[in-house]
Parts: sequence; structure tokens; C-alpha cells
Amino acid sequence: PFLNPEIAEIIRICSDCSKIFQLELTTNGTVMPPEEVFSALQNSRVHVHISLYDFITVKQKQTRDALIAKLEDYNIPYEFASHPMWLDFGDVVHREYPPHEKRVMFYQCPMNSCSIFNNRVLYRCGKSSYLHQHGKIPVNDAVIRLDEIHSRKEMRKAVHRFFNVRTLLACSYCSNHPTEIKAGEQLDRGNTNADTM
Repeated sequence: PFLNPEIAEIIRICSDCSKIFQLELTTNGTVMPPEEVFSALQNSRVHVHISLYDFITVKQKQTRDALIAKLEDYNIPYEFASHPMWLDFGDVVHREYPPHEKRVMFYQCPMNSCSIFNNRVLYRCGKSSYLHQHGKIPVNDAVIRLDEIHSRKEMRKAVHRFFNVRTLLACSYCSNHPTEIKAGEQLDRGNTNADTM
């Protein structure tokens, strides 16, 4: 999130919205945001989650330690979260699943409630966002296009449709059985000074 140039404004907007009970921001702590982000984070409803990975370079650890010190200076609540494994949902290959199997996959998918916001469009999952951005699938009913919402009534209808889909076009591009991979593992691409990457 700290790579987003508008993150300070996003935090302020969410913090000022009375309908949002708590704002959670997850980072691996390897990017030091500008000062304005720490000012925006000084809100009692904002909690920072710092992911701990086994694979981290010396430079990344130094940045994470500096970030933690800054959070403490600003009295911003934070906590650590251990993520030993990530899920690999397979290559971007179209698979011919029967409709019933796709519905079961979607229902059981650990990511089907992990919405992604990208270019003023809200997607039901990261793979759906990726596939649309790369022209693999058209935008379907499982998105909310903020540019097309002009009233509360339109937003209610869009949210209802968004959360009542039974499957996604993106499901055809997912592996039915995702495999676990080590979280945050850095790949050695032959750089002899890997700890400064």
C-alpha cells in the first residue's frame, strides 16, 4: 500500500467515514512512506499489520525496523502477522470446468471475499482484476465501476449484484487445488549483491 501515491488521501477519506468501523493496512514494511502518510495514520481506527516473512534482505529488514520506529514515534498501533505460506492458484490458462464445479470452487475459494480495487473498479478477486487488466476476460457483473455510479440507488444495486454472484469468469483460469509456496521468498537472479535489492 505504501507504493500508492494516493495512500495518505485514501487513509484520510476512510478515517473520516463514519460507516467504516476500523481501517486495517497490511504491509511487509519494506517501503518507507513519506511523512504525510504517518500523519494520516494517526487515527485511533487505523491498525497497521506488518507481515513477517522468513525471506527478507538485510536492507529490507533495516527499512522495516525504521518503519516500526516511525510508527512508534507517531503512536500508531501496529501488530505483527506471520504468513509462512502463500497460495499459488496456477498459471493463466483457461480450464474447462463444468458450471457446478466452478460454483463449488468459488464458494470454497479462500480469496472470494478478498476484493481488489484497481483503476476505480472493484473486483471480487485479484485474479479477476489481473485477467481483465491484461485483456483475458471482459468486465462482467462481478465488478463495481465507480465511474458508472451516480446515486445511492445505483450503488445499492451494484453492491447487491457484486456480493450475489455465484461464480466468476476468472474461476476458469484458477487451479481447483491451489498449492502452497513459501511466503516472501526472494528469487536469486544471479545478483551477487542480493542483500541490497
